[in-house]
Amino acid sequence: MSESRYYLHGFSWGANLISELTDTNPNTSTQLVTGYSSGHPTPLFRAIMAQKPQVSFTCNAVAQILGLFNAGSNVHSLDMSAAVVDLGYRQGKNLSDRYGTGDASNEKLRLTQAMMVWDTIRAVHQQNAEIVCRILPAYNGTANPIINVGTGTLTGTPAATQFFTLGPTYVNGVRLENEIDFTLASGVALLQSGSAGEVWDRYIGVNNTDDVLTLTTHGKPWSAYGITGGAISANVVQYMRAKDPDGANEADGTAAHVKITATNGIIVPDGTTGAGNTPSQNTLTMSFRAADGNSNALAFAVNQAIT
Repeated sequence: MSESRYYLHGFSWGANLISELTDTNPNTSTQLVTGYSSGHPTPLFRAIMAQKPQVSFTCNAVAQILGLFNAGSNVHSLDMSAAVVDLGYRQGKNLSDRYGTGDASNEKLRLTQAMMVWDTIRAVHQQNAEIVCRILPAYNGTANPIINVGTGTLTGTPAATQFFTLGPTYVNGVRLENEIDFTLASGVALLQSGSAGEVWDRYIGVNNTDDVLTLTTHGKPWSAYGITGGAISANVVQYMRAKDPDGANEADGTAAHVKITATNGIIVPDGTTGAGNTPSQNTLTMSFRAADGNSNALAFAVNQAIT
């Protein structure tokens, strides 16, 4: 019996290869029918009632992912139906390392009609920033939402060129002090719907979003905002600082950083922790809203200078 091991290669979509993946999980989310007869304790019937397959992943290439969302019409979701999504796995070579990407022994999973959403973007002082996303395939009436393509060559050459960490935060034009970390949550709620007893959903779409940025700092938000907080009157700008290959940080003036902007909403101090000889940490919650019914609450910009 031969021993085989497979390693994540990345996922390709059209001309794009996403390979800075730290965690990827394709799953079927299967709901089973389990049937019993009267008085008998063991199931006598099993069948699949429904599946809601998805691929969840965490990625350090924040700019690459946000660039894909920027190319679409909505900063929260991306229609990927123009091309298939292939999730590749590279075979390990026994007593060596890996087979090449062009070797026919590698494996692929394929999503034929899908959308992508992001759930959280997080950056911590002196740690790698990351974005957490989901790819959700819909049933097109013919092909299974996730297909095992089987063995074959893999598309693209894996790269690891984008890494970011926490950058400065500006609220209403004022630089906040002593930032520790931030988490931006999209609050994306999806509608996944089918009909006629089919196992898979034919419709997947965004029902609503709720963008909230939670910032932890050693600063003094209580004195700045008070218990009732304050309005966002002149933008919230959150940067993620780009790391310099074979160096340290990219200079502030270099067009390499990520910039997140929100123009409307409310800022409220959430709480303070710390006791004994532990410095206090304060949490600010910034809940964003859109200016009108034709706009988004957020804007992403990549390859930006920190100003």
